[in-house]
Amino acid sequence: MNVIKRLKIICFLFIVLVQTSVFAQSNYVDSLNNILRSSDDKQKVLILSELASHFRYSNSQLAIDYCKQAFDICSKIDDKNNCMFLSKTIASLYFNQSNFNQAKDYYNKSIQFGLSGAGLAEVHIQLGNISLAQGILTAAAEQYFNALKYYEKSKDENAKLNAYSLLAAVFERQNNFSKAIEYNIKALSIYEHSKNKFRLISSYDNIGNIYLRQKNYSKAKLFFMKSLQVYREIKNTAGEASTLHNLAKANYEHKQYDNALAYAKQSLLLAQSINIKPLLASNYNVLGYILTAKLEYSEADSYFKKAIDISKRTGLNIELDLAYEGLETLYKATNEKGKSITFQSLSNNMKDSLYNDSILKRMNTLEADFEAKSKQSEIELLKSESELINLQRQEERRVRNFLLVFSTLLLTLFAVVVFFFIKNKRIANALEKQNKEIIIQKEQLTQLNNVKDRFFSIISHDLRNNLTSMKLYFELISNKNYKPSDEKHLTGEIASSVNNTIDLLENLLVWASEQIKGKAINIVRLNLFEIANDNVALLNGNAAQKNIELENLVDEDSFAYGDLDTINLVVRNLISNAIKFTHEGGSVSISSQITGEFIHISVLDNGVGISSDKIPLLFTQYKNNSTKGTGNEKGTGLGLMLCKEYVEKNKGQIWVESEQGKGSCFLFSLPLQHQN
Repeated sequence: MNVIKRLKIICFLFIVLVQTSVFAQSNYVDSLNNILRSSDDKQKVLILSELASHFRYSNSQLAIDYCKQAFDICSKIDDKNNCMFLSKTIASLYFNQSNFNQAKDYYNKSIQFGLSGAGLAEVHIQLGNISLAQGILTAAAEQYFNALKYYEKSKDENAKLNAYSLLAAVFERQNNFSKAIEYNIKALSIYEHSKNKFRLISSYDNIGNIYLRQKNYSKAKLFFMKSLQVYREIKNTAGEASTLHNLAKANYEHKQYDNALAYAKQSLLLAQSINIKPLLASNYNVLGYILTAKLEYSEADSYFKKAIDISKRTGLNIELDLAYEGLETLYKATNEKGKSITFQSLSNNMKDSLYNDSILKRMNTLEADFEAKSKQSEIELLKSESELINLQRQEERRVRNFLLVFSTLLLTLFAVVVFFFIKNKRIANALEKQNKEIIIQKEQLTQLNNVKDRFFSIISHDLRNNLTSMKLYFELISNKNYKPSDEKHLTGEIASSVNNTIDLLENLLVWASEQIKGKAINIVRLNLFEIANDNVALLNGNAAQKNIELENLVDEDSFAYGDLDTINLVVRNLISNAIKFTHEGGSVSISSQITGEFIHISVLDNGVGISSDKIPLLFTQYKNNSTKGTGNEKGTGLGLMLCKEYVEKNKGQIWVESEQGKGSCFLFSLPLQHQN
């Protein structure tokens, strides 16, 4: 009976939802309220939750009221699962209102109702965010470490990235830059294995903030601009406003006050449109500092006081301290000593509460405790794995013994049958079949042996040379008697060696895997402009190191059929090679042209070019030797070999047009229509 009632209410809700496309929103809400009066408790929880969801973004207080009504009903009927869910929902609504104390209470209620696993870790993150916004850094770090313990066990890389980034932010606010960099590097190491745009943004923002702290303003602004571009691509208004705020701070620190003012005002407009109070307070503060530097004291005073008003109402202690400091500086500049001393005192009191020694010691204790528990978890995991391996070995021995006995019996029976029944002709046929199988196996073994020889040749020569070079560089730097005459050149050499090693390993592993077990090709319709754009963005940093102009000239409506992963590898290798063999200040471009039933993709550079006697060997599997680039970059010949193999698997061809000293143009074709 309860099931029938529930189906009725769901059907009725569906009808009401459909009617919203015809009737006004008020009719929809009235309909739900009418149903609510005659419903039982479980149905009321569903309807109240739907009403809360409806008003979540338009009237958050009304959404909270509906959620609380549903929560009270669930408490009465002892529905713990819904109580847990509603507690989290109410907490998030209070958080959006910057009502942090109420948000904390309801997050803690969700824990009391038995929240566990990923949901519990998520609540720890939210509690940490509240403490971070309030400037209670020790409490924030403790919550982030609690969440990280779960993410380490569950191997949730995306969540670990978020926790590392937040811990870095805590240490950064304490001016503990070494720890901030440590956790940012941990986050970046996870991002390197992902193509998620949110991870990309997180890395850009964190690296930009580190450069800002190091007063390397040009690089800080470069990474903030990259972050801004991605936020605008995914149409994330909050992220765009935050990044514009970061650009305002970077330009202010760089003393480029007009640029800083423009970015701050753009950020403020976006923050006002979505009513994010912490970002509003931050923007008011940065506008106050900028206008103070421009000697526009009256307007600056107004912005600082707006920041104080929001910070006091929402408990944003760090922003409150920044506003006090700003007013202290402003009143010093206007010779109002009394006011200046008052705000200096307020700022000092705030700093004492935020950054005293006991808090710093507690932070170190939290991190040490987390590290100790992580190591203990690793030990327990290793013990479990060891026990599992022993059990597997015992099972393998039992199976092996059984198979041995069973095989012996089968062989004996087979020998008897062969002795009495199989004639010479059948024996001859069996032997002939076995000979054919042996020949096939021999060919396979020969091919694998060639792969092995080439594999170890590359490892023993190119990889060993790269690692030896890096070892020599680091030994040279670590020598206390060494005084570098050109530190920038040496750093460039080290970076080049690391990049070469990464390129070598990537191509080497892809090639070896392909040779040993092959790779399935998944033919789909490809957007060649997006592929080119992604790879240009990926390699733009390499080009920038040599001041090379890297340009995507592929038509935006260029499409072809092929496998996304393999074509990505081809484009990336060709662009990377072009950068390697182009001098500083040169240019590399990628373009497209339709020819008959195919589209030709070309990668053009004005680099060193290729002599005519080397061109026939470029795509040969075992004859193409590595060549150094213009920046002493090394290669293995594997990249072009992979390019040829993958282009041909995609029903295309690859070739090169080059003249020594005048640059090179590598071209490959792809079909415009799907081919079987």
